[in-house]
Amino acid sequence: MEKFQIDPSKLEMAKKVKAREPGDSLYIKNLAVVVWGKQELANRSVCGFWCNAKKEYVARKALTPEKLDFIKDKFKERISAEGVGDSELEKRMSKMNKFICKKIITLNRKKNVVQ
Repeated sequence: MEKFQIDPSKLEMAKKVKAREPGDSLYIKNLAVVVWGKQELANRSVCGFWCNAKKEYVARKALTPEKLDFIKDKFKERISAEGVGDSELEKRMSKMNKFICKKIITLNRKKNVVQ
């Protein structure tokens, strides 16, 4: 199976955030939009599970594992370039899915406001 690749110019758009931890959220969110696009990302979920609190909703399609791995690799490269320790690396990496989930929620909130 081929690894997911992205146009380098698009990747540069996602890199235009601060280099420290507060920029992690923006970096992941921007990279997710670059990889999937706003429309596609808004119609997906991180894991593809249905919500226990809202049983009437249908589960959305999960994010593509290859693309998630791509984002994870780029995020790991970004953190490693800062020269942080393993514990800090794991701590920051563990927040990736949460950042993507928050971006999906924001996109859907904006979509509902417009309608």
